[in-house]
Amino acid sequence: MCDQLSKATHIPNKAIVQRIKHTLAQTQLDKQRRIENVDNAFKCDVVLNLKHIAVIDDVITTGVTINAVCRAIKTHNPTVKISVMDHGYYVIELKSTLITKHNMSCPGCLRVYMVLGFY
Repeated sequence: MCDQLSKATHIPNKAIVQRIKHTLAQTQLDKQRRIENVDNAFKCDVVLNLKHIAVIDDVITTGVTINAVCRAIKTHNPTVKISVMDHGYYVIELKSTLITKHNMSCPGCLRVYMVLGFY
């Protein structure tokens, strides 16, 4: 998904987030268990020389996984603005934060957490 978007927009992409902890599938977990499941599951050691990036995911549901990914990015990039994009999403309730349905333990999802830099 990111490679095609990068090609179409001529905006380079780069994988900057790594999963560092095995996580359970999120689908059967309630929100609190999802939060605990992805706690400290991601890291980003890259210092970006960008003001604005986009994190691309396939599906967003509750917001827990994508929030964990963004927190990892913010560790070394506290001032970067992060936009989150996905292919499809579930809206749980109007006040809910949107998040990924899949997590980084899914090998097919590893390339989804790519980042596009905006110049």
